[in-house]
This record gives sequence, C-alpha cells and structure tokens, in this order.
Amino acid sequence: MNSSFNATLSNVCTYYDIDVYAQVNLFLLFVLMTTIGMTVRFSEIRNDLYRPKGLAIGLGYHFILLPAIGYGLASTPGVITPFAVGLVAVSVAPGGAFANFLALVFQADIPLAVLILTLSAILSMGLLPLNLYFYLELTGLALNLCINVTYIALTAAMIFSGVVVGMVARHRLGFRTLEVLMVIGGLAGTAIGLMAFFHNTTSTVPVWTTPLHVIGLIVSLPFIGTAFGVVAGLAAGVDKPSVVTLGLECGIQNKLVAISCISVLLTGVARDQALSVAIIYDTVVGLVSLVWSIVAWKCLGWTNLKRSDSLWESFKRIRTNLKNAPEEALGVSPLASADAARVSTEMEKPVSNATPQAAYMKEAA
Repeated sequence: MNSSFNATLSNVCTYYDIDVYAQVNLFLLFVLMTTIGMTVRFSEIRNDLYRPKGLAIGLGYHFILLPAIGYGLASTPGVITPFAVGLVAVSVAPGGAFANFLALVFQADIPLAVLILTLSAILSMGLLPLNLYFYLELTGLALNLCINVTYIALTAAMIFSGVVVGMVARHRLGFRTLEVLMVIGGLAGTAIGLMAFFHNTTSTVPVWTTPLHVIGLIVSLPFIGTAFGVVAGLAAGVDKPSVVTLGLECGIQNKLVAISCISVLLTGVARDQALSVAIIYDTVVGLVSLVWSIVAWKCLGWTNLKRSDSLWESFKRIRTNLKNAPEEALGVSPLASADAARVSTEMEKPVSNATPQAAYMKEAA
C-alpha cells in the first residue's frame, strides 16, 4: 500500500502554490506565535535557571529525543507518507500551554512549567524548522510529496517573527492592549483547530478512516512522553512536584503549531491525512495528561495539592492569586500569573532553607 501510494504521488508530484487555506493558517500561526512570544519572561529564566536538571529533561526531550522518536514511528512499515509527515510535525512542535494549566490546577512545579514553556517558545524559532527539514527532507521521508524547502523557510519566518513581535509587545504595550491581544491569540488558536477539523472531516479521507496501526502510533506519543518525563525526573532526583510537571511537559505538544505546519507543507489528500494525525493526537493527549495529573495527586500524593483537597479549592486559590497578581502578569499569561506574583515577592524575601516550590505553595495557601 505504501509503495503504490508513493508511486502514484511521484507521477503527479509538482511544487504547488500555497492555497488560501494555507495562507490563512500562516497568518493565524503568526498571531498564535505572537501570543506565545508575549509569555516569554526573562525574569523567570534568571530566577529558575538554578535548577538545570528539570529544564534539560524537558527541553532535551522536546527538541532532541521526541523528533527522533517521531521519525522512528513515522518510518514504521505500512505508514504512508502523509501520516508520516503528520507524526513528524506533531513531534517537532514546541510544548503546549495545557501542561502549564494542569500544573497550576494540580499545584505541581509551576515555575518549572513556565520556564520550559518560555524557553520552548524561544528555541522553537530555530529548532522547529531545522527538525522539519532534517527529518522530512534530509532523511528522504517525504521526498514523494515534493515538499518545497521554501515553505519550511516560510513557516520558520512566521514562527520567528511572531515570537519576536510578541516579546517586543510585552515590554512596549499597555496591560489592556496585551489583554486584548491574548484573547485574539486564543481565538486564532481556536480557529486553527476548528478549520483543521472541518477541512479534514469534509474531505474524502476523514479522521475516522485512519488505519488502526497508525492510530496506535499516534496514541503512543503522549504515553511515551509522560513516561519519559516521570522516569527521567525520578532518575535525576528532582522533587516529586517537579516529576509531575516533567510528565506533563514531555507528554504535551502544541498541536496547533503542528496543524499550521501541515497546512503549509502539504496539499490535497495528503494534507487531509496528515491533519488526521494532529486531530487524533489532540483527542488523546488531553485525556492522558488529565489522568496522569489525577493519579499523581490522588494516588501518589506527588503534588502540592493535598489528597484531601478538592479541585474546587484549587480553583479558588488560583482565583485569589490571579486577583492579587500584578497587571502585567495577567496581561501576559493568565495561566502563569500566580507564579509571576511569587517571583516578585520572593525577590524581597530573605533566603531560607525551604525549597522554592514549598515557599511558593505556602504563600499561595
């Protein structure tokens, strides 16, 4: 099946012009990356670089190990090229903000989650297109789809310019303007997801036609990432809340960035099949991450949220922290604003023997 499909493609393959759907996705990708750029906080980098183990595990997995794993899964016999491109696109994407949300709700290591997301946004400007080029072009994985290297460069330009614009906007614009831009960024991300779902489900190869063995490979990605984060965190000797965060950070990729990359790099039936990978991944990763968070909280007791506490109490505490957080933190990253308040207050505190995470949770309580 793989060889016949590729042979057919090779007979009709030509470099195509970017269609309207891809153009819209490029624009939305720029808006989304601008929003991500606005979450980059250099104060977090300065204050939390004293814990290199967790940072090295999270970033090393995202940009070095996972792309190689994705390529290995994509190279499995029986996986046709469009599905292979989808697997690689998901694997090379930066970390997803949903990990920060779960870390905040279940009170894992919030500073580590924010730091990994911040540096992931910065590193993705160069490493995402580099990984795409290496694993799709240099390995020959997608030669039959005639992916134009220019389109990879164009994707890189949108990511780079978006993050840079967001970083500049964070320091130049007022709170209300940033707040509006964050909402627009959220709408852009929603639009990317809805457009992909509609485009795929109305095509001749909707998501439910994906072969079972391909679904199995897609489903394995969040399990592999979560397991790696947990095992690596325990082996590195980091504290338990940090282990929970590493499981979340390594298990969640930004599927919206992956969708935008697929939309630009592919066209026609190949694009619709590759989009199925991102849609299935999005469905599974949220469930896997939520289950891991609950297990770490209720069964293992590894979070700073007590087993006897309820999620409602956690949400109330988050609400209190958000109300007391500085406006600039709220305007940049609502999910991490409680942590921003910690940074500003801890800089005025004398150094103690308590761990930074324990001090933060004590203050939050």
